[in-house]
Amino acid sequence: MESVFKSLRKMAIETEKTLEKCPCGSQTEIMFKDKKYLIESIETYLKSYEWLKQKNIKEKIQFYIDNGYDYDLFCEHFGIPYVAAKNTVYYASKQFKEKIGANTIALLKLDKIQEAKASFKVASGNIKVKEYLFEEFAQYLPQKKFGVYKLKDCKEELEILRVMSKVMADYHADIMDINKMAFLVNLIEGKSRKADMLRPYLIGLMSYKYTADEVIEAEKNIDYENLYY
Repeated sequence: MESVFKSLRKMAIETEKTLEKCPCGSQTEIMFKDKKYLIESIETYLKSYEWLKQKNIKEKIQFYIDNGYDYDLFCEHFGIPYVAAKNTVYYASKQFKEKIGANTIALLKLDKIQEAKASFKVASGNIKVKEYLFEEFAQYLPQKKFGVYKLKDCKEELEILRVMSKVMADYHADIMDINKMAFLVNLIEGKSRKADMLRPYLIGLMSYKYTADEVIEAEKNIDYENLYY
């Protein structure tokens, strides 16, 4: 199995080739431009190597990437056996995927650009619920435990999420189900397939791009059981 680094580079090349064939101004071109930009952002983050703490592993992975993912050169340069080289790349791949979102690459392969973008931003620390909700609101949410619901059963909480303000925080806290709200917050910050698929809509909700009804309707069109990546 190829490393996530090589897979990302291949996807970048394939996206560029596809973009060259897209009709100018078409929706397909817009989508692939977004995909290209996101891949470039992830590759920029990759080559910052800030996602790796160990200096010796940073050096090895940078050599591996800069030299075309060639294991023979890797082993020869560092004087290590093939198994050790594979283990180093495997460890680094695991660290990188954790920092960009476990499902981000898979979502990109499925051309689910907005879902991949939200997954990457959350995992890399560029989106936090507290950026959208007021700190006073956090005191009403349970710390860890929460149930799992259908969004149609969280309409009241979706509406509150959309209009939350400091002035209205106490009022809303009296009428919401704190467990359902904790569930919605976890969809924004959490790591799951369900979170990956619904996160863009919830962020859109808090940005007034969607209404609660539109977010609920969006979930109806997602087939979780047959979503494999």
